[in-house]
Amino acid sequence: QGKTTAQYITFKDLRFSSTGAFAEVIGIQGDFLRFENITATGNNSLTSISGNVVLVNSAANGAVFTGGEYHDPGRDVSGGFYSADGYPFYITGTNTTVTRTKIHNARHSSCSASGCAPSGTVISYNQIYDVCQTLNTCAGILLGTGTNQLATGNVLHDITGTGTNIHGIGTGYGATNVLIYNN
Repeated sequence: QGKTTAQYITFKDLRFSSTGAFAEVIGIQGDFLRFENITATGNNSLTSISGNVVLVNSAANGAVFTGGEYHDPGRDVSGGFYSADGYPFYITGTNTTVTRTKIHNARHSSCSASGCAPSGTVISYNQIYDVCQTLNTCAGILLGTGTNQLATGNVLHDITGTGTNIHGIGTGYGATNVLIYNN
């Protein structure tokens, strides 16, 4: 009858990679999980839709990702109107921190804190590049929905895209109390 999710676990100095379709490399829903110096690589060579590098589920609280490298989420090559490409980080949980990481090589935003109203997301001191590769509307970091989110100290470059609505850091979709500074 108690809580069945993982709590207070640290993962350190590990490498993860994806070889399958529709799968996250790291998917979490526990409380206070910590990932230190992780290298996580998605599978962007598939011929069908694939998943995110990291999915922080809406049931997760207090996840911390510090150091390491997260790159090459899955790519949607189905040719559909809506892109189903994966993200390096797709955050729907609360109080998630992504700090001092290297995030790159993605067709979508590097960190998307949106969906399911995540709150308390902190994206800080990351090196983010070569993201938003093929989208018309995209942001290197998207802080959408939820409340009390922060982006600070990040270095973003080569946020390319194919349209005119490409931003280094974006917010919207009903997000409130978002702080963006010193990036």
